[in-house]
Amino acid sequence: MKRLKLRILIVATIIPGVLIAAFVQLGRNPQSQLAANITKAIHKATSSVVPNQAINVERLLKTKKCIGCNLSGVDLSGADLSKANLKGANLSGAKLIRTKLNNTILSDAKLNAANLEYANLRGADLKRSNLTQVNLSNAQLLNISLSKAQLKNAKFDKAELRAADLTFAKLDQTSLKGASLYGAILMDAELITVDLSGADLRYANLSRAKLKGTTLNTAQLDWAIMPDGNTYQGTVPY
Repeated sequence: MKRLKLRILIVATIIPGVLIAAFVQLGRNPQSQLAANITKAIHKATSSVVPNQAINVERLLKTKKCIGCNLSGVDLSGADLSKANLKGANLSGAKLIRTKLNNTILSDAKLNAANLEYANLRGADLKRSNLTQVNLSNAQLLNISLSKAQLKNAKFDKAELRAADLTFAKLDQTSLKGASLYGAILMDAELITVDLSGADLRYANLSRAKLKGTTLNTAQLDWAIMPDGNTYQGTVPY
């Protein structure tokens, strides 16, 4: 009987302490979890890069700002970089699969050979950026600005480019198969040997655009403004 009472006393003494410790830990959890997530992201992104790049990645993830910095070859797949400022940054060969880049500033940036499959770049600014050999297949690019961007050998298959600004952009051997360019602005753009098979170009504006060797098989061109200034219904096929 005495032993039973002793056990009950011990349990009654221990449980409150355990509960208090649990609640204290729970209260601290959000901040510690955020720090842990940033640390994990930094480790993932910099596992195969030089020390200076590791510093740049840490700065970007903590401040959402890394203007003109070197981030070439980093892995930031799945990271949330929405509204970040990466103007003039070097992201050549970077891995940005499913990365969130909504309203992110990437003007004058280097993204050649970067992988941005399934990335979300709605409203992002990529004016004058270098996107040579970039992979943006299945990416969300609604209202994106690609004015004067270099898009040679870029891949935009099944990408969402509704209302995108591609004025004066240079597309050479670019693939846009099955992409949505509904209402996109391609005025004065160069489309050399571009594959637009199955693309949606309804209401797109191609005024003064240069089309040479461009494939438009099964593309939707209803009410698109063609290079001669006429809508597709009133012009010759290209």
